[in-house]
Amino acid sequence: MHVAAESGMREMLESRMDEVMTFVDSLMLNSDINPFRYDSTTGSRVLSGEEEAVFDWICVNYLLGNFAGKQ
Repeated sequence: MHVAAESGMREMLESRMDEVMTFVDSLMLNSDINPFRYDSTTGSRVLSGEEEAVFDWICVNYLLGNFAGKQ
């Protein structure tokens, strides 16, 4: 399981962003809260603007039905 943050995190001061991501890691590593396997070394990160744009493009096209094989 991975956690990916978007543009709001990129706008934060780096020290505050590190605090937030450390807090997210502590929550995700707590088995009382999160029943899924989580590796804090690779589990949370801030997406680049380019990565966020690709995920947005995929989401919009999926919602429009562009991947359903319509011709």
